[in-house]
Amino acid sequence: MKAKFMSLLVPMVMTLVPMGYEKMQTIEVESKLSTYTEEKYDFKVDLEEPNDLHYGNDQYIYHMVSPERKPELIFGIAIERDFRGDGFEIISDDYDLGQKAHKEYEKIKPFLSEMNDLGFKRHSDFSYVTYHKLDDGRIEYYLNLKEKGNYGVEKFKNGWEEKYFNLVEIIKATGADINYFRILMDYKEENDQMPIFFPNSPNINNAKELAVLIKKNHPESLASFELVYQLEEELDSLENERYSFEGAHHAEELGLLCGRVDEQGDCVDYRFFVKYEKGGLTADNPYLEDDLYRIMEGLDKIVGSDTKYYVTLIDHSRSREGFTSDQLNSREDVQRYIQETFE
Repeated sequence: MKAKFMSLLVPMVMTLVPMGYEKMQTIEVESKLSTYTEEKYDFKVDLEEPNDLHYGNDQYIYHMVSPERKPELIFGIAIERDFRGDGFEIISDDYDLGQKAHKEYEKIKPFLSEMNDLGFKRHSDFSYVTYHKLDDGRIEYYLNLKEKGNYGVEKFKNGWEEKYFNLVEIIKATGADINYFRILMDYKEENDQMPIFFPNSPNINNAKELAVLIKKNHPESLASFELVYQLEEELDSLENERYSFEGAHHAEELGLLCGRVDEQGDCVDYRFFVKYEKGGLTADNPYLEDDLYRIMEGLDKIVGSDTKYYVTLIDHSRSREGFTSDQLNSREDVQRYIQETFE
């Protein structure tokens, strides 16, 4: 039995929740599933991730399996538990979809070395190509890859658009029927994975168009990284010994996120994060008015006085209600904001 995992959306259940094997022992489950596939398809199967969680609800469970002699072909078998005993009934399988995913993988296989030269390889938790069922009955196929390097600003400073576009061009040359790219990278802790997810659009003709597409899907990461790279020095110049730009909710080291981009891939929703010294966000702080006015004026110059933005103020580790660019336009606005917001 092997240790791999393929995530699927299962339309037969309204909500996916993890299910332990409980009384259904792994060997018994695998034996019964193998008997089923041997009678129907003339091969036995291995149960994927036998010691991990499969998916379902109290009544239904969806097991991932692969033929013993073709481990790269993975498909699902749906079962219904028998609450009168410890057994279960097999409802259906997705062998045809697994075959289709494997067929697309075979098209890509001759190009794996080219993809590896770009820095992409197979992710240990996924097959190269997986199928996914949508609620409306459509089937989509994902190309799953692991990219070398760690996810972060440095990773996406220069040249990432060309590299991703070269990957798209390789897949186009294979003729494989791929609907989406799912690229995962290491992030912070060793086991943390951050995905870059984007459609395989036939309308993308160059790296710039692809960059816009990806930034639309990931404004709070890739578009944000781009902004941080562009505005880092200007934001640093606004800082003093009492506060700094950092503390974004999913990346503590960042002081700026993009919430949304326009059709050209430019950010139109700026979100700044200002981390203040412990105890500094109080009405008794004699420097708070000057600091907030300095931040307001500085951001207006950096992003433009007509550009909307939001600032979250963080006292050590505790977030406070922030302010929008519309709220603070003068020193009097800052004074009123402090009186209404801080004790």
